[in-house]
Amino acid sequence: MYFSVGWPDIFRPKDIDASNPILIRSNDDQSLFAVLTSRSLFIWTSKPRVLASIYARCDKSIADHGPNCELVWAVSGDKLAVATSSGRLLFFRVERPSSEASFPTDQHYGLVSTITLTHTNLVPVPGGPISCMHRIDGPCVVTRTQILCYEWNGSLKYALELPPLVNPNASESEREQERYAVAIRFQPLMRGIGFVFNTGEAAFWLNPAKNKKNLAWAAGVEGACKVELNGKFCLMAVGTKSGKCHVFTLEEELNQLQLAHTLFLASTDYPNLHLGAVKCMQWSPDGFAIAVSWEGFGMAVWSCFGSLLYASVTNDHQILPSWPLHCKMEIFSLTWMAKGFQLLFLANSKHPDAPPTRGNIFQMKFVKSALTSNPCFTNQKHLIMYGDSQVFLQPGESILRTRVMPPIPVATPTDSRSRRTSGPSGFGSDHVQPLHSSMPLNLVVGPTPRRSPSASVTSVLDGVRGNEIAQQKSSLQPWITLQVPEKYIQANWPLRYVVVSDSARHVAVAGRCGLAHCTVATQRWKVFGNVSQESNVSVCGGLAWWRDMIVVPCHNFADDADEIRFYPQAANLDNSNIALTLRLPCTIHLLNLLNDCLSVVTKDKKLHLFGLRLERHGTSGGGMIVLQSMPELSLSAYVPHISHLIALFPTEMSMEASAVGSGGPGVAGGSLPTSLVANVAGRVLVLSRDLVSVPSSLPPESAPSSTPYCRPVALASSVEMIWSAAHSSACRYLKQALWLGCGASGMKVWLPLFPSEDDPQPCFLSKRIMLTFPLRVYPLAICFEDAVVIGAAQSFKEISVNSECSASSQLFPFATVEREVQIYLHHILRSLLRRNAQVHCEEIAQSCSSLPYFAHVLELMLHEVLEEEAVKQPKDALLPSIITFLKLFPQYLEVVGRCARKTEVALWRHLFHNVGNPEELFAECLAHNQLEMAASYLIIIQSIEAPKVSRQHATRLLNSSLEQRLWPLAKDLVRFLRTIAASSEPTTPMSPQGGPPPNIGSPTATERKSLPRLSTVDSTSSQDQPDMNFVRPVFTSGNIQSSREEYFIDVILARHARKMLAEGQLRDLGSFVAYLDFPLKAWLTKERHRSGKVENFMACFQFIHTDFEWPLPNSPVEFCPRLRSRTPQELVFLTRQSASEADGSSSTQPSLLAPHSAPSWSSLAALSTLRDNSSVKSASSLDDMSDMGGGEEPLVMDEGAMSQFNESLKGSLQSERELRYMLAVLLAAGCFDWAVLIAVVLRDSDGVCNIVQVAREVVTSLSDARERREAVEMSERILCGLDTLCNWAKERCEHFSPFLESVAGLWLTIVQIQDAAEVMEKDAESLNADTPTAEAPEQPGATAQTLAAGQRTSSWSSTGSTTSDGGCVIS
Repeated sequence: MYFSVGWPDIFRPKDIDASNPILIRSNDDQSLFAVLTSRSLFIWTSKPRVLASIYARCDKSIADHGPNCELVWAVSGDKLAVATSSGRLLFFRVERPSSEASFPTDQHYGLVSTITLTHTNLVPVPGGPISCMHRIDGPCVVTRTQILCYEWNGSLKYALELPPLVNPNASESEREQERYAVAIRFQPLMRGIGFVFNTGEAAFWLNPAKNKKNLAWAAGVEGACKVELNGKFCLMAVGTKSGKCHVFTLEEELNQLQLAHTLFLASTDYPNLHLGAVKCMQWSPDGFAIAVSWEGFGMAVWSCFGSLLYASVTNDHQILPSWPLHCKMEIFSLTWMAKGFQLLFLANSKHPDAPPTRGNIFQMKFVKSALTSNPCFTNQKHLIMYGDSQVFLQPGESILRTRVMPPIPVATPTDSRSRRTSGPSGFGSDHVQPLHSSMPLNLVVGPTPRRSPSASVTSVLDGVRGNEIAQQKSSLQPWITLQVPEKYIQANWPLRYVVVSDSARHVAVAGRCGLAHCTVATQRWKVFGNVSQESNVSVCGGLAWWRDMIVVPCHNFADDADEIRFYPQAANLDNSNIALTLRLPCTIHLLNLLNDCLSVVTKDKKLHLFGLRLERHGTSGGGMIVLQSMPELSLSAYVPHISHLIALFPTEMSMEASAVGSGGPGVAGGSLPTSLVANVAGRVLVLSRDLVSVPSSLPPESAPSSTPYCRPVALASSVEMIWSAAHSSACRYLKQALWLGCGASGMKVWLPLFPSEDDPQPCFLSKRIMLTFPLRVYPLAICFEDAVVIGAAQSFKEISVNSECSASSQLFPFATVEREVQIYLHHILRSLLRRNAQVHCEEIAQSCSSLPYFAHVLELMLHEVLEEEAVKQPKDALLPSIITFLKLFPQYLEVVGRCARKTEVALWRHLFHNVGNPEELFAECLAHNQLEMAASYLIIIQSIEAPKVSRQHATRLLNSSLEQRLWPLAKDLVRFLRTIAASSEPTTPMSPQGGPPPNIGSPTATERKSLPRLSTVDSTSSQDQPDMNFVRPVFTSGNIQSSREEYFIDVILARHARKMLAEGQLRDLGSFVAYLDFPLKAWLTKERHRSGKVENFMACFQFIHTDFEWPLPNSPVEFCPRLRSRTPQELVFLTRQSASEADGSSSTQPSLLAPHSAPSWSSLAALSTLRDNSSVKSASSLDDMSDMGGGEEPLVMDEGAMSQFNESLKGSLQSERELRYMLAVLLAAGCFDWAVLIAVVLRDSDGVCNIVQVAREVVTSLSDARERREAVEMSERILCGLDTLCNWAKERCEHFSPFLESVAGLWLTIVQIQDAAEVMEKDAESLNADTPTAEAPEQPGATAQTLAAGQRTSSWSSTGSTTSDGGCVIS
């Protein structure tokens, strides 16, 4: 509605003594305002803001007639009267120049003689001193016994005798007290006078000319001191000495005042405030807001029915440490200016350290909703606000599109502490934001306080403040800011009407005269080229868009006629381009459009309906507007005064739910609207179409014999705004609903109740129902498809300022406007369940179940009902019905679990008494595979059950999470179980998500120290290597139970690791290790001859390619021909030389997988940099070795072919990192079969050579017979597996077969060493078994064994033989 922006401007006359001001008053059209001191009168113009005239009384006049004390303006603004403390009236005439004067800029506040202020008369008031003064027909003063009304020439017009001042609500002693008025206000729209008496009572005198006896007394008011009347909404506000302001509605028929609401700053939001008595109050010019200040300090603005819009006293002093002085600002006079866009006030700071404020005038800037002046349908569909010269737009379809949601930005001095983006903007700038841009906006709402020219301009942005769906639904986009051209606004300031097209592509505005419109995408404005045409037209009643035309109701000064004009958007604004002109007999008050139905309300209280149709002419695209007149309707019986009609909407809403849609899809031209909704002084009336006597479609020449609408139905009171969902695609309930913004009472929804299609029996229940729910934001728009209310709230920011702006910044906080989102669906569902309308509730919920935050809606409903009923324990409890309703949706378990987690433990008993045992819910989550929710229930079980029960359920959940590969959850569960094992006390609740996922290619905490090779390889360095076994706690009497639990946890983890390894799921095993900190190397060392065996090489080979998304070898390029050409004898030498290079004998750079240096994690990470040349490095390193063939030419693949080969056979960089990580761990643990398989997948020749070297050292160092036997079995498996891969390669990809044969040839040397060692062991055993005298032949047996071992080389080498020393001796 009304929201303050920025700091107040501070100004005062230059070189003129204007100290000790008393009050400030504006004339009726807010073009002038007067500042009254005890001896002077200052007249200012509002635009531009200059001091235009001064009248100062002499000392003799002050001594004879007393100082000034009160002032009133004439309705025309050309006269004013000043009352003195001695009972005198001074009359003045205000004369403006006939021609436009040349005004200076706003920064000049010296006297500019553009207005003549003439003292015309002085009149003494008979009957004693003046107690108060106001204007009725002229200036009127109140004495103790009567009201004296004067003409503006000073003559007495008439005197009103006050009726008997007897309050029927007062006691006998109070009735006998003398009463006289101390404050008076007259409101012609209410046809009465409001009083405040010296006894602290308030009353309203309705129709003083006829009612001479009775006053309507305000019941329950004590200590009244101020009174203000709102004629548009028929409200009387009474300020009291306690600081509260009571607002009453007038019931004319009963001559009574009904308390509507009370305005005050709640102690819960503003603690420890002592504001004092109400000092001054004033309603805004349009009646939608009221400003209130107090004698102590501070000021606030409320909407007409009680929503707090602005408070100068912030409710969070902790975040505003630099503004302690504004709490001591006493605002003793205020007045609205510029149609409500400015609030002028006089203030005095009581703080000793505050800058001087006496004599200063403060001007606070406001923006307001476009619905206050132009409540048309397109303005309801989109979020649109406007200031005196700017428009702020948020298209409805993009309201919830992005997370960036700034408030309305305002030009401010640079904030060195804020990290915000500034852009090109300044006062008068027409820089605007593109329609769908996400960059911050920069705008200037109005002139800022005087500052250094070098001060930069930035915008103050902020996000959604504490809304419920910030994590579920995207937030609002930035405002689209449109600066009205200076060419138009200079002559027609301020803006009066703003309207946006249905598609939000075009915006039209109107000021004092003429209009202008803008295309939002191109940011180009169109104004009248002919200034005389612009000045001859004044828009009245609003604006509207129909298709691509602007519907303009206006008064034509040239012809003195009231017209409705249709201006095409594409054409220039000129009278020659008007598509249609419709003349009406009376001035237009309101205008609205529903599809092709135009509704017009004129000042004579008549409703005119027109059907619109566009007839095209051929294929040229041109056309003619055909207007069909419908029956007119007189509103005289329902509207006391035309100003009381706030809004009128033609709708497709039917009073009978079964009749919805009877008029067809939409209101077409020539069809009457289904119903009319009117807001009359805050009371909503609904007029339904008479479907029996009047047809829906009427021919143009037909004249109805009866009124086409039935008598109105009073629907609600205290209504500020109305929204209709006629254009929405929401469910039929929300589409046919009527939404009423009721200020402090929240939101009311008039919801239809559609009869069930399955129930043919007649339903005698009401066809509609009124639901009410609270709002914490002021509603500006309703997103029916998203089931949220988009609102606004006042906010304050801490801005660093320079010295020239310090006065305003120290006295008042910097104000911004934040848009907020509030869910309303849970309120509707809850209200329907309360009224036993479960069928309708289910249908609404099912239609909205696709919303991303639907589960949160259900959770809010359950949480609110639980907190209310757990304490009060009502007899008609709603919680069982809520639980039954929630069970209809799959989110039931999630909703209950989240609600319990966010509720106090003391309320759990009441919750689970209705929901059920949490253990049963936990089991149900496991059955439905909702493991994340099961973790929430586990926390609940842990808090209410014994540790043994929690441990059992946690173990079940851990197994399920490991099966489902939910590693973050499994990590939290392991921590949870270890904590339970350490202590039986309740633990800190865990989070189902334990932080960001770790890098799978990175080491775990256990592995981070190093990755040592097997301890049997180098016994001399075993003391420097960490223990490979997982360290367990010592079993003592104190920790025996904890150690047992630790053992069972490790058994569970080991079982799942064994299962993954047996199934070849290496990637899952890597994630398992990374998340759970599992000691993989130590565990693989134990399992290398059990679950670490590769039983099916072919299946594991293909599964690794699939699991790591690594392409199978399918390139026609032959891999490493140099390695393929080597014989097994040559490969043995290559392996020997590779080992010597790794030892540092021939190279200063060791291999990344060298056997005597375990791969560090930094070196593993460095492997990613070798992704594009790893295979080239492997081949070149082999070619650098000694050539066994002497002069043989090296057969190395050229660089281009190798690069093409690498690109075609490699997977992603992350997959390569993970494979090399697993290769390093498996090699260090002695799982050579898996290591060889991964090296083959990577096509890594260096890796194969290093694996062979490590395996040779392990084999030669084995001393235990069992270990040697297991090593032989592993070698046999590897050879058999490589044989299988070779056979597959020969059939599927022949180019890969030579590489596999070379790998098998390398591994054959290990087999030969093992066979030779076995022969030597058997020979030694046979020698020990023989007697000393008997000698057994040695050579034949040895030769036979050696020959048997040599037979294995026949299938891998072309030479078919090998030397025993070459196969066994490795340095």
